[in-house]
Amino acid sequence: MSCVAVIPARRAERTLAATLESLRLGNADFVERVLVVTSDGDPTADVARAWHERDARVELVLAPHDRTAGRARCDGYAAARLSMSAACEETNVLFVDADCRLENGGARRLATAMNASGAAAVTPRIAREGGLVARARHILEFKEAASRRPAPAAWLPPSTVMLCRGAAFERAGGFPDLWPGEDLVFTQKLRDLGETVVRSADVVCATTHAEEPVLRREWLRDGAHVNSVGWTPTGREVDAETVRDALVVVESLASALSEGPGGSNDLRWPVRDGVVGPDHVHTEVGEVLAGSKPGRTSDDQITLYKSVGVAVQDAAAAGLVLRAARRQGVGREIEV
Repeated sequence: MSCVAVIPARRAERTLAATLESLRLGNADFVERVLVVTSDGDPTADVARAWHERDARVELVLAPHDRTAGRARCDGYAAARLSMSAACEETNVLFVDADCRLENGGARRLATAMNASGAAAVTPRIAREGGLVARARHILEFKEAASRRPAPAAWLPPSTVMLCRGAAFERAGGFPDLWPGEDLVFTQKLRDLGETVVRSADVVCATTHAEEPVLRREWLRDGAHVNSVGWTPTGREVDAETVRDALVVVESLASALSEGPGGSNDLRWPVRDGVVGPDHVHTEVGEVLAGSKPGRTSDDQITLYKSVGVAVQDAAAAGLVLRAARRQGVGREIEV
């Protein structure tokens, strides 16, 4: 069992080397070829050429400079398919963003998880710029794409890394010519075909103006953390069941639970509907940071940080930045 890796890489000359290093050294026993998709004249192409001299498995695929990330992934897949030794449906394709690197052995563990689950695609634990980070799904990237669909996707895999079965990729028609949100639409296609995608997010960041929840409890794994900073006066982005099952922390109790346009419907509506009590919110984030109140108490506990913004905190932060800038003699004053 092996795979072909496809890296859409635009203006990624400073990060591509670390990504390639993780594939060449930490996953060499599983990744047969690495196709870097970029445009001629992009400095990233020179990095890929230099790597090809070191390792013939690294190949450069040239594409027009205006390619979206979704189209670039399809270009890489098409180039790989021309010379695949195995039939398309027997080949795994690993899509990796050019600012990420896999853990040692991560690609093979991904394949093991995909085979065990029978899923069409899976997402791994990733590392970014040399330091481990949680598996994260930034819903902000999906804001535009999600608004064009009647319902949000239920799996939300990270766009950074995805291992997909070649047969499933073909049936879904590949990634759309889109960015951002190309992987949201792609996984929606898989779902429409009756396929499944293994979700594995440790951290979910929602920053939308959603009328209906874009995040639901059944989509979260145990131990997940949710940052929700989106707001709209007539909707919510987190469902009541997530609030019910989570340890909820806010930046200001008075602000988050206030009536009127400033409060959070994500928190007020579950209270209104009897899903949680009025004292369900655990505490303010400042108390957790100061150590006066505990945060997470177990590894499988779901935690939710809900922010609606507090004007006085914004003003205080701006004041700190302004004072620091004046001390350092940087910035420019403008009269208005």
